[in-house]
Amino acid sequence: MKPINFSNSNNQRIAAIKQPNPTLRALALGLALAGCGVQAFAATTYTMTDLSQDLIGTTPANTYPLGMYEAGALNNKGQVFGHALSVQNTPVGTTLYGYRILTSLIYNSADKTWTDVSTLADGTPFLGRGPFNSNGQLLGWTAGMNEGLLPPDISKPINMYIRNADGTVLTVEPVTNYTVGAANYSGININAFNDSGAFAADVVGPYQWLTASVYGATRSGYIGNLNNGNVTSGNIKPIGSLMLKGELYDDTNTTDINAKNQAVGYSKPTFAGQYHAFVSIATGLKDLHSPAMPFDYSQAFQINDSGFAIGFYQFANSLVNGVFTNTITHAIVWDTSAGKYTDMGSTDPKTTSAFHAINNSGQVLGYEKTFNGIRLPVPPRNRLGPEGVVAGSVHWLVGDINGGGLQDLNTLITNKPIGANVSGTVDINNAGQILAYITDSANNRHVVLLTPATLPDVIPVAPSNLTTVATSSTQINLTWADNANNETAQYVERCAGAGCTNFAQVASLAANVTSYSDTSLTAGTSYSYRVRAHGAAGDSAYSNTATVSTTAATNTAPAAPSNLISSATTMNQVVLAWADNAINELSYLIERCKGASCANFAQVARVGANVTTYSNAGLSRNTSYSYRVRAANAKGKSAYSNTLSVKTLP
Repeated sequence: MKPINFSNSNNQRIAAIKQPNPTLRALALGLALAGCGVQAFAATTYTMTDLSQDLIGTTPANTYPLGMYEAGALNNKGQVFGHALSVQNTPVGTTLYGYRILTSLIYNSADKTWTDVSTLADGTPFLGRGPFNSNGQLLGWTAGMNEGLLPPDISKPINMYIRNADGTVLTVEPVTNYTVGAANYSGININAFNDSGAFAADVVGPYQWLTASVYGATRSGYIGNLNNGNVTSGNIKPIGSLMLKGELYDDTNTTDINAKNQAVGYSKPTFAGQYHAFVSIATGLKDLHSPAMPFDYSQAFQINDSGFAIGFYQFANSLVNGVFTNTITHAIVWDTSAGKYTDMGSTDPKTTSAFHAINNSGQVLGYEKTFNGIRLPVPPRNRLGPEGVVAGSVHWLVGDINGGGLQDLNTLITNKPIGANVSGTVDINNAGQILAYITDSANNRHVVLLTPATLPDVIPVAPSNLTTVATSSTQINLTWADNANNETAQYVERCAGAGCTNFAQVASLAANVTSYSDTSLTAGTSYSYRVRAHGAAGDSAYSNTATVSTTAATNTAPAAPSNLISSATTMNQVVLAWADNAINELSYLIERCKGASCANFAQVARVGANVTTYSNAGLSRNTSYSYRVRAANAKGKSAYSNTLSVKTLP
């Protein structure tokens, strides 16, 4: 199917005509989504690693009698976070509670080892929840969860933490403050973070009476970065809302964030309305829901680094033997960069579908569910989720958005036991590995990692945590975190001047290198750096930008200012601004001459060190003047800035 263009209306909704494709089981997406920018890969077969059984077999006897029970998350290094489980009954008061003892573990598929992450560096018990990135950072909680026991002690707050790979933590402002018998919570709820540390979160509550009859809490979307330290309301920023002016309260939920810091999720435009899928842009949220869709409900769950988002939209409601059962949804792919979407739903009125994961190669995970009974469209009811509870068959699917087809995972696993079936998928990483569940012939659930027989060429994960240190007047040392496992080179780029943007490559380094020394620099000069990884499929996103100045050489003139501009002009005044690139200047000298191409400059002002603006008043109307600036100290004067010509107003 050819994707459909949309045009932006004032509320930025996608306007398109829905065109459902043939049934998903026909194994033909027929997509022609252009501009993905990465190589597509349609898997042929997968090898299954049964993590539940592997844990039992590689640890001391009876340590984890039930093996890995819960699949938490899969990162781009092939590491799986999950929970081992044992069951225990303990009396609480006069009631016998059945609760679970959970142990947080990480499985590394590269060397097939297990790591217990159920404690922090100081010995505090920790229970991971996810997300989980390639830096080994894992969201979880302590204290109020009774050292991993469920149910929690509801008289204590849940303290959320980001556990770093070394067991140290970043704190998160409290999400939940329980009172016995009722939950009243507020705070920051992190839903996703990427390999560069950028995260998407919701800020909730507190719960209150919004009207005389409505008790609830606002929920708003935010983004931030773990590299900025502890997660507080002071170092996150809002992404906006789809809420229309005059509505009662915001209800915005984030679900994912990519390397370009684009967040996706779903938000309500109206208090009584349904959720719309969105993607965050520089000016706020773009509504991905199309007015042409037959029902007013859609959600986006993940977005890859090329801007392709996946999820579902409501296509119909249904009746089974005359009784309303559930919502019929269609899987959907939004190309948020090109402004297109493609409906991937089945034409079979008994079939519902959704996508829930996508990687940088454009591979997607989802399901298609076919129900028993007669199904007829009925008017919309209250918001419902994408899955129903009516008996029928479920196909867990993998495919790619570039036309490689959707296939039932059950048909692709070469070593799946007889009688076992895929019963759920969790996530897919950039190497094409899939974290999933299977249910065996005895109805036991297993956590499994599926590895494709042929790995795709994927864009490497971006480096992160770039830091710079000036070691002398001519040398700056760089270090960064290498988050990729498939890069062939790493490129270092540099530009001169505070706030510069004209980066140029200064070094090409081998794979796995995490440091670089830049020499032969100019003393007392500010430099900015960024790094990216290179692989067979292309270049990664850039790391963060790091800026530092070389130290001032003994008895040297200061560095020249740059980027001289006019920030304001009137009939008799010009306001100048420039970039201060020196660290040892005593003053700045402003020179002027009359005319657009004049050369007879004369000094008209001197301002102090670190000053970057000057207002030149008393000028003639409708007259051209030229300006230049240079820095000065006891050793001498710098070179001149660029020359700026400006004309006063008539």
